[in-house]
Amino acid sequence: MSQKANWAFVVSFGVIVMSTLAWIATRLHQAEGVQKQVAEVLASVAPEKAAVEGYLQDHGVLPENNEAMGLLPPADIRKQYVSEVKIFKGSIMLKFDESTANEHLSGRSVMLIAVRSGGRVSWPCASPDIVDKYLPGSCRIGL
Repeated sequence: MSQKANWAFVVSFGVIVMSTLAWIATRLHQAEGVQKQVAEVLASVAPEKAAVEGYLQDHGVLPENNEAMGLLPPADIRKQYVSEVKIFKGSIMLKFDESTANEHLSGRSVMLIAVRSGGRVSWPCASPDIVDKYLPGSCRIGL
């Protein structure tokens, strides 16, 4: 192989490696952005979580639905990136808005699951239709 052919091979190989690394970095950055949007949405429902915990403290059971808690119907509770907040047996189901949420979240849902442990409630989360790589680590318990 001539010196020119060697050089052309090295340059071509370098371009392929750099392109692959750039593609991987772009995909990782995209996943982080989607995860950030999910994390923001989960943080935005702190008032609803507190209301569920208060209901449990007052009644000794988790609320069945929005109506039992005196909340608006699910479709009437909107937040940034969220078109619906639904209480279901104490858990909180969030539906991502089709027009404002990231394309990987649009129309999909994530659930904060109320888990009673002694006198406390913990809030693991899961999603039936969002790919795990787009969920924060604390949300990857699977359904």
